Amino acid sequence: MTHEDRISRRAIVARVAGGSLAGIAGCTSLGGGSDDDGDGGDGAGDGGETSPGTPTQIPTSDSTPTPPRDGSGSGTETTTTGDVSLPTPTLGSTDASITVAAYEDFLCSHCADYNLNGLPKIRSNYVDEGTVRYEHHDFPVVHEVSWYSAIAARSVQATVGQDAFWTYAEELFANRNDTSMELYRSLASDVGADPDVVEQHVRSARWKPVVQADMRQGKSKGVEATPTFLVDGDPVDPQGHSSWYDAVSAAIDSALD
Repeated sequence: MTHEDRISRRAIVARVAGGSLAGIAGCTSLGGGSDDDGDGGDGAGDGGETSPGTPTQIPTSDSTPTPPRDGSGSGTETTTTGDVSLPTPTLGSTDASITVAAYEDFLCSHCADYNLNGLPKIRSNYVDEGTVRYEHHDFPVVHEVSWYSAIAARSVQATVGQDAFWTYAEELFANRNDTSMELYRSLASDVGADPDVVEQHVRSARWKPVVQADMRQGKSKGVEATPTFLVDGDPVDPQGHSSWYDAVSAAIDSALD
């Protein structure tokens, strides 16, 4: 069975097991959730989901991580220990006329619904046409372990590149209630990343500064819940729309007029 076959099968199982995800709304932080320092949440919003269930707690370490290895054998440049910066994961042309910035939590049911059902249509209708440049930003507010999924995805980005990041991110959303190290490792293997490196990065919180920077940036722009979308810097209003895809699509169309 190929990597692609395993990914497709896992995604189907997760979607069926999870049933129909919640309608248009947003996820907010728990009383003891994560903020940009990982010590407590202050997200806000009405009608939002407050918990993804009971994720598995993953122990972290304050020890200095060793330099990551390139697990793909693809020639991707290895990030050094002293450098904790990563580029924003993007889709589309740098010459696109519209920029969509998505602030999301991998444990948010509404983010999962949008990424599994809406983002593919945004990609085909706008990104692939050259109209939109699409950005992913981490905003872990749903649960204190939301950080781990974000760090795992950034580990994949750092070691095997953006294409692998987007595939890995989709599978995290498809399996959003699972924050086990087993899942992080399995998905890493599926996209050509070294599972040992991903595990080491999660346990040492290797890319937490990158996630923290995203969260601080989001808060400075008024982001309080997930998902939040900014189209050319303007927040997308979900009112009057039946799905986040419809809301984002309408905002893009309005910006193009």
